[in-house]
Amino acid sequence: MTSGPEPVASTSVNSVKVEYASTEFNTALWTSRLASLTHDTPNSHSENLDDCELRDHAALVKEIVKKTGAVLIATDTVSNSGAVTCTKVLLKIEGLAIIDLYISLSYVTAVAYSIDPEGSQEAVQRILSVVPRVTATKDETITPFAFWHYSSARGPSCTMRNLACPTWEELRGNYTDTVQEKMDALVNHVRPDEIGKIILWHGLPGSGKTHLVRALAREWAYRLDATVEFVLDYQDMFSSADYMYSVLLDEQQGKRLSRRSRRRRNSNASPESILGEIFGDHPGGSRNISTSDDQPLRLIVIEDGADLFSTNCRYKDGFSRFLNVSDGIVGQGLRLVFLLTANESIDHIDAAVHRSGRCLQELEFKALEPKQAEAWLLNKGHTESISKEIVLADLYAMVAGRAPETKSSGAFGF
Repeated sequence: MTSGPEPVASTSVNSVKVEYASTEFNTALWTSRLASLTHDTPNSHSENLDDCELRDHAALVKEIVKKTGAVLIATDTVSNSGAVTCTKVLLKIEGLAIIDLYISLSYVTAVAYSIDPEGSQEAVQRILSVVPRVTATKDETITPFAFWHYSSARGPSCTMRNLACPTWEELRGNYTDTVQEKMDALVNHVRPDEIGKIILWHGLPGSGKTHLVRALAREWAYRLDATVEFVLDYQDMFSSADYMYSVLLDEQQGKRLSRRSRRRRNSNASPESILGEIFGDHPGGSRNISTSDDQPLRLIVIEDGADLFSTNCRYKDGFSRFLNVSDGIVGQGLRLVFLLTANESIDHIDAAVHRSGRCLQELEFKALEPKQAEAWLLNKGHTESISKEIVLADLYAMVAGRAPETKSSGAFGF
């Protein structure tokens, strides 16, 4: 284990300094220092904000010190490829509390230690009131996506981004009658996870699968209040029980992501409801913002993932874990729907993935027939003749004045 340098100490607002040098937190030194400062403060209180985008941790620390009057005792940081990813801060608000603050890229946790309960709560509220939060958007074309990956320094890590997404109706004309019919049914489900936990879209590269992922994400986010999550390293997730548990099986994780996603989408939130999200509405302990015991719907996207669920994967640990969490004891009670896409044909995908009861929808994406392709081009103001089946990506290439790709080119996604 690599320890970072001893944290920097400062008592002057004008000389606040945060050094970024370590690859892991110096946990032993930090714990020792915290214990020495809080041995006579029996009351503690903790809260967290989980809808933040925090790139400049040093600037945030300076702002907290400036606006709260706190004294900076120590800092320690973790960097990844030269960029700061996590910062720990010890602060003291004279006569009130000692605060242990943890700052990541997307959330902040504050734990305050004080002689009395009211002091610890007030200290946490002062600190968190300075932290900037994501501003909700009024544009329904924007859909929040949570991107998961595993970091050796931080473990499971999630970054949320707003992506522009079309509606299903805007894309309808891009697809065959079969896709249109099945997509209509999928968009209009009220509780889709009660029918099946897997959506399997497969077919030719360039046939519009990725485009439709964004449309379904938007429809479910705004119709069903679903959280849309994209797993970048899905093989690692299902190969590691700890990674899988912390992301998929931790009920509070789902609720935290749902709150972050909802805030980004909810432009009508009142100031009172936003303050309620920050400080809660009852005294003591960590705050659970959710007002319902119902689990939020989570759409988990695994794109081009045939190496997880093809016929060659049956004896891999990741494959069995994936089946267990999608339709076994492990996943019972969780509102998870996995959207899988693959360029392979159904013959190359393990039958266990698309069996009845487990699979909500299995849908093949095919090339468009010449007549439908010509009608599509005409709608775009082009009159070219089409003599054979053609995929959607090639039609867009023609409209853009580029030469269409051939099936043998291996066009990847669209």
